[in-house]
Amino acid sequence: MVSLNAIIAALAAASLGLAGADDRPPHVLMLDFMSAVQDERYEDVLAQGAVLTEHPVFAQLPGEGRAMIAAEMGAAHYFRREMDQAELYFIQARTLYPAIHSVSYYLITMYAYSYRSDEASDLFLGIAPNDTSLNDLRPNILMAIAGGLRRNGDMARLDAFLEGVLRRYQPPEGPSGHDWARQMVIERHAEMGRIDEAMQEARNLVGASALMNLRAERRFEELWTWSGFDRITDVRRGMERETQTLRDQLAGRNPALRAAAQLSANLLHLGDIDGAEETARAWLARVEAGERFGDAWEYHALLHVRLADVKRARGDEAGAEARFWRAVETALASDHPEMAGPYLLDIARQQALTGRAREALETLEQVQEDFLTSRGRSITTYIRTLAAHQLGDSSGAEALMADMRENSGLNHLRVLLFTGQMEAAEAALREQVSTPSGAEDILAMLHAYRTHERAVQPALQLEARARLLELAGRPGIAEAIAEAGRILSIDDLYELDLEP
Repeated sequence: MVSLNAIIAALAAASLGLAGADDRPPHVLMLDFMSAVQDERYEDVLAQGAVLTEHPVFAQLPGEGRAMIAAEMGAAHYFRREMDQAELYFIQARTLYPAIHSVSYYLITMYAYSYRSDEASDLFLGIAPNDTSLNDLRPNILMAIAGGLRRNGDMARLDAFLEGVLRRYQPPEGPSGHDWARQMVIERHAEMGRIDEAMQEARNLVGASALMNLRAERRFEELWTWSGFDRITDVRRGMERETQTLRDQLAGRNPALRAAAQLSANLLHLGDIDGAEETARAWLARVEAGERFGDAWEYHALLHVRLADVKRARGDEAGAEARFWRAVETALASDHPEMAGPYLLDIARQQALTGRAREALETLEQVQEDFLTSRGRSITTYIRTLAAHQLGDSSGAEALMADMRENSGLNHLRVLLFTGQMEAAEAALREQVSTPSGAEDILAMLHAYRTHERAVQPALQLEARARLLELAGRPGIAEAIAEAGRILSIDDLYELDLEP
């Protein structure tokens, strides 16, 4: 990338004999422009940039210099949530200098949030080999792109995208950050009957969480009849190994908060609630005492969430909510305030589940929905629907239910169960289990009700669970779930007393 000094020197040399509408010399304009960029004065960035680009000397700059100015103007629009204008400037920057860094990061993020997975994937795969900005992409962005490609049935693009992620993306948490992509690759191999390839890819999984996900889903019968796979996916031993690795990382020269957050989560899963709390508190104290960590922008707030998980494990929902609010405050004070969104959704969801509909809606007002993934938007609709029912807003609830019926069948079913609409819930459940994948989703949902987290569930959730179990045992539904049980774990069926 061309240096700022080189651009200023070029402006000074090229400006001899040229005058613009602004009396300041072009190199001074550039200094003022970069000062506004550094200070995040976005209105000034756009104003100074407009003056620069209209000056006669601008056309004499090398393409790389003009691209840098366009990119900064695009970033200013991006942070002002003016996405259409931002996209125009970013595309202009790439046209002027295709190898420009950082622009790809912004465009891929924008395309992912606007459901343009094909464009995001193509751009990701076309990034220059020396452009490391793709490593700044958050994993949920890449997951959203892959999920969009799968939903659209664009399997050739999905395969190429996953291969590109595994080959080029270097996740901040290390090799375990590839696990989600490897799981999707395993599924693709199994769908195509490439069982040997699926097994080989399974050996590359790193994190215990990935092993648990695969074990819980059990989507492909052939994948789970292989005699050695249980040895690979021995969850507890795998988690214990990963836990020791995390301890070693934290004792090393460059500890990361990601490892601390993951260690706390692992200890909680292993039943060591005191250890989970001690770990989260110790590392939270270090970062809040001023110790610098490169990944603090992402994991500082997550340490508060880990303490919230501990509170829930002990049945202290009020304490858990207070910790989630601390996570929100921490995220909002960071350079990435949009990361508060998932924490706000968790708070709003628990408020709705405990009958505090107005509080839930007030919490949702604080969510920057532009930065939510499709799953986040679906959860938002689910919370609003539940709140509308509680507040007696039947017309509002029905409109939201129609949206969920169209876009999120499982969340639609959940609201029917929460609100006790058993006839409609049975119809929705029968529709879900009418396909093999839908039946698997329902069985996974039953599994989640039992094993999701070590927490005291709100009464409303317990009632919904009981209603689902009642409906799941009815003729036609029970057989479909039992058929899914051939693929999923037999243990998932014990509450239904079904013969798989």
